[in-house]
Amino acid sequence: MENTLNKIKKANKLQQNKKFDEAEIIYKDILKNIPNHPDANHNLAILLITKKNIKEAKRYINELIKTDYPVAEYYFTASSYFKITKDYKRSLNLIDKAIDLSNKENIHKSYYAKAQLCKILDRYDESFSLFKKCYELDPKNPIILNSYGVGLCTKGMFIESIPIFKQVIELAPEFFDGYSNLGLALQKTNRIEESSNAYEKAFKINPKNLMLNINIGSLHQQKRDAKKALEYYENAKKIDPFFPQIYNNLGIIYGEIGEKQKAFEHYRQALKLDPDYVKAFRHISYTNLLKKDDPIIINMIKKYLDKNTSKDDKVEIAFGLGNFFEYYKDYKKAFKFFKEGNDFIKEINGKYDFQKVKRGIKKMLVKYPKKITSNLNTSFSPIFILGMPRSGSTILENVISNHPNIDAMGELTGINDLATKSKKNNKFWPDVLDEFNSDDLNFLQNLYINNVKEFSPKVKRIFTDKMPYNFLYLGFIKSIFPNSKIIYTSRGSIDNCLSVYSLKLLGEHKYSHDLLDLSNYYNLHIEIMEHWFNIFPNEIYHFKYEEFVNNPKDMTKKLFKYLEIDYIENLERFDLNSSIVRTASNHQVRDRVNSSSIEKWKNYENELSELINNLNKDTYN
Repeated sequence: MENTLNKIKKANKLQQNKKFDEAEIIYKDILKNIPNHPDANHNLAILLITKKNIKEAKRYINELIKTDYPVAEYYFTASSYFKITKDYKRSLNLIDKAIDLSNKENIHKSYYAKAQLCKILDRYDESFSLFKKCYELDPKNPIILNSYGVGLCTKGMFIESIPIFKQVIELAPEFFDGYSNLGLALQKTNRIEESSNAYEKAFKINPKNLMLNINIGSLHQQKRDAKKALEYYENAKKIDPFFPQIYNNLGIIYGEIGEKQKAFEHYRQALKLDPDYVKAFRHISYTNLLKKDDPIIINMIKKYLDKNTSKDDKVEIAFGLGNFFEYYKDYKKAFKFFKEGNDFIKEINGKYDFQKVKRGIKKMLVKYPKKITSNLNTSFSPIFILGMPRSGSTILENVISNHPNIDAMGELTGINDLATKSKKNNKFWPDVLDEFNSDDLNFLQNLYINNVKEFSPKVKRIFTDKMPYNFLYLGFIKSIFPNSKIIYTSRGSIDNCLSVYSLKLLGEHKYSHDLLDLSNYYNLHIEIMEHWFNIFPNEIYHFKYEEFVNNPKDMTKKLFKYLEIDYIENLERFDLNSSIVRTASNHQVRDRVNSSSIEKWKNYENELSELINNLNKDTYN
């Protein structure tokens, strides 16, 4: 017995010193005489897995789990083996045994392994719960902290993840994942400068990391710096030229700068590398360059009909096919896919409570009119473009930013962030409005401007903010920027609703997936705008899409008269604007002005009957 124990110790020391071949000989010699020796089977299995000799390791794993020795570490190793071989059912069963046998000192190790397994199996809630347990048991372990932070991000809790990732890098200053994940969480919460700093530190540690280069490219894309975005995406392509997400991202950026053919080619390359890459399919469909008999379409229809395709993937395919069939004027098929895509989103997200949303908005509206306004004189003059999504705001922004003295900043989240995250005297939005004084408003004005400068340090004095849902906060905007220019965009109500319904919209657009909810929300938005027009008469410019399409030059002159900026020839030529266009309509906005989208709803009149009957007839048209 003593001789065997000494052999185990000797082999184990050789294994630790990476002298695997010598250790392997000793373990196998032991097992000749004692085939079921647990330590020899266990250590040899680990050694063979380390050497990537997975097939041979199986023999010793099977011997190990046949023994009656109740040791958590044995089941942990066996679970790891079956995870490698993708036998997740056995792996879960064995890690549960390890958990049952673990003591307080090492149970977090088994919880962590099970959390990773649950993540692979898309059991995200269970995975998060286990990572949280690990964090509570071992709050100073940077690996566990990092995984817990990632779990928070998976649940959309980016703000909560930031202090966790900061703790990770405090404990492990050279831990690449800590900086990389911190950068992503900060990016998701629009803390652009801090995100850039975190990414920069991660880049110094590992400049050849694929996802880091993609994320830095995405950050520059968010900052509307196409040149830098392309630089990092090209870096990523050098690191792994066969990674399809790179080509999808390149397709998006080329679409945003108006190079439709290049966008199409990159989406096609992404699909060549991964024919089931459904996001790339939805994106390529928006270019309208796919032919009727393209194999991509045939493959996606087949995937859509496959019962094993997830609902999330079916959403992407449905909206892609809807757009494809609409382009080829097969409106019945197009609407079928738009409806099914929206229905799948409803199943995933749950029911939309319109009445609750309405009550919240009405509560905010009664706070206005307000007498308190900012008294701070700022050199910046934002132009707020607001209204329903898909109402012509992108075209309008391109018209305005055609002027050499105006920057296009796109859909900024600043106003929403200031409103919903403000608190004072333990009051939150909208009750916090009653607590604000002029100093608070001055502070918020400075904060908004500083956030804009984070996105674009050299932003011009006059810039556009075209976040559509700022129509909810118009009174708030006028309190912070009393002299600001406000432009409300509208188009025919049925066309507007159809355009919203036929696009994959998530997040704050929950109303958009049901025709009745959509029409109710549209009617509510009209009520809201009537309220603002009554409070701020002659201060809000109403930009009507159809009037612009029918008479672009005169409508542009009228618009610039309201802005108190001199009209320059050809400002109405929005298609000539070279600014990056970060919107789903980036391909359309590069086309010359045309009336093709006016009264498009008539192609779907029967399918839209519920919406049409519920829309108020006195809407802005």
